[in-house]
Amino acid sequence: MFCSMDHMQLWEKKKMDWAKEEDQMLFEAGKVGGKYLESINTFDLRKLSKEQWLTFLRVTISEMANQRLTGELNDEIPF
Repeated sequence: MFCSMDHMQLWEKKKMDWAKEEDQMLFEAGKVGGKYLESINTFDLRKLSKEQWLTFLRVTISEMANQRLTGELNDEIPF
């Protein structure tokens, strides 16, 4: 889902206009994913079971959502 046609077109052209705050959110979410991988002592994503892969995705995406709700980047969708 996109917030505007412009963002959809950027995605289609593979040119995203990430803000510095969004990059920081991705970095922080990646750290949470890394902590999960450390907890299961596996760092090769290809070796994850289906359940481990889903858990990895859940923890990273949940962290992004949490940061979106509580972080500096809490602007409203422009429509």
